[in-house]
Amino acid sequence: MKSRKDRNKKIHSQMKEENTKSMVENQSNINDENTNSENKSHEKTGSTNLENQDRESTILDGGSQPEYKFVKETIIDKRAKLKMNLMKILSGFLAVALIACVAFIVGGRSHIGDDDSKDSDTISSNDESPSQTEDPTSETNTSENITDEYVPTPEEVLQKRIISSVVMLSVYSDVYENESVEDARIDTESDITIKRNQANNIDSTTDDLASMLDGMESTSENKTPSTTEETTEELRKGHIIGKYSGVIISKSDDFFILTHIDSVAGGDAIYAVFGGQYEVKADICYKDIDTNIAILKIPAKGLSGAIDNVTGEAIISKNGQAEIGNQVYFSGMMGDKDCSIVQASVISTGEEHYGVDVDYSIYKVNIAWNANKDGFLFDNAGNLTGMYMPLKRDGSIVSIQDLTGINSLIESVIDEKKVPFIGITGQKVSVEVEKLVGHNMPDGVYVTDVAVDSPAYKAGIMVGDIIHRAEATSIRSISDIRGLIDKKNVGDIITIYIYRNIVSKYNTYSIDVKLGER
Repeated sequence: MKSRKDRNKKIHSQMKEENTKSMVENQSNINDENTNSENKSHEKTGSTNLENQDRESTILDGGSQPEYKFVKETIIDKRAKLKMNLMKILSGFLAVALIACVAFIVGGRSHIGDDDSKDSDTISSNDESPSQTEDPTSETNTSENITDEYVPTPEEVLQKRIISSVVMLSVYSDVYENESVEDARIDTESDITIKRNQANNIDSTTDDLASMLDGMESTSENKTPSTTEETTEELRKGHIIGKYSGVIISKSDDFFILTHIDSVAGGDAIYAVFGGQYEVKADICYKDIDTNIAILKIPAKGLSGAIDNVTGEAIISKNGQAEIGNQVYFSGMMGDKDCSIVQASVISTGEEHYGVDVDYSIYKVNIAWNANKDGFLFDNAGNLTGMYMPLKRDGSIVSIQDLTGINSLIESVIDEKKVPFIGITGQKVSVEVEKLVGHNMPDGVYVTDVAVDSPAYKAGIMVGDIIHRAEATSIRSISDIRGLIDKKNVGDIITIYIYRNIVSKYNTYSIDVKLGER
């Protein structure tokens, strides 16, 4: 009996120690709770102690509860507390993981938004500049592209401007203006039928006659296929007799093209070729054997915007001919190829030529290409100064007719005015003229010829007269007269002042001249 009590006391003391430890653990686990929860916990702990004491008393009093049941309940209580602690720790970990997941998701969406905005910016940039093939956001690539773009030199720009004003002219002969394709063919079936009928009327059955008819049929069969392949336009053009060059001198509305008069001689139709691909028929609106020029016109209705884009316009220089040593440009036909441009240099000047109401100089240039056929000369500013003259040449040295002296005449044609006409040929009074005439002469233009039935002839101007003034303009060359009358209209009357030599004395006369049409 005594040993049993001792054992019970020992168990009781162990239970007290365990209860004390349990209370300490409970207090450490709930130290974050408020005071009310602590009180409740103490009350609960107290009740637990009372229950334990009741159990002890029951056991000590020799109750019916077995010893192992109390130990089992104590172990279960410990497990419950341990489980609760583990659940708290696990819930803490879960809370931290949940916060991390939310942060990751939100952060990922933010990055995706940034990427989308970048992509949209890139797409927008590409839409604004679809021609760019590299990344438009790369400033380095953009600057490299700008640097790599070829920028033509001023020399290349000038040459391109010059050659854009020069066109190729195709001249045709034997043009069928009023005939159809069928009319232009020869030895057609109808021709054979007519010849057969003529042959049938001949009272002859010889083999020679049959052979002749068979030969005629064979000739027709051989010619018809090649002829039918030709178009109406090709037949109407006829046969090409030459390719020459012209220069566009106006394109404000209709196109006006200047060329040498020999280029269009003998041609029935002329076609201007623009940009190497656009061929348009041109009509001769003016030609003058005294100035060696012909001017072609293409109405605006025959032109397209594409032609206007590939052509330029030459401006005739007002500064006179080039000086010796000047670097110039020559553009025109090189053989039968398209128009080209080469550099040239002026090597001589001064040879004067005179015509009715005009004068001009011919100077020589050294052209680097010997294959030139015709063409035009431009100064180093790109202005038109001269035209190729088909005179005898010495190697690469060619003759150039100065155009600056007939600029006003050309402008009259472009303005579609009737070109005024007086009808005199003359040259500036110089030492050479005085040597020929044999006495001192006043300044002016010495008249060497007067065209029959011209306004000057009818007004009484004579060979040997010296024209020194017209209206209020001082006259020293035919170009001065030309410049004055081109400002007038056909039918206007101008007063010309002359010196006339009578018995070795020059007397002054004024003569009224009514301008005719050139």
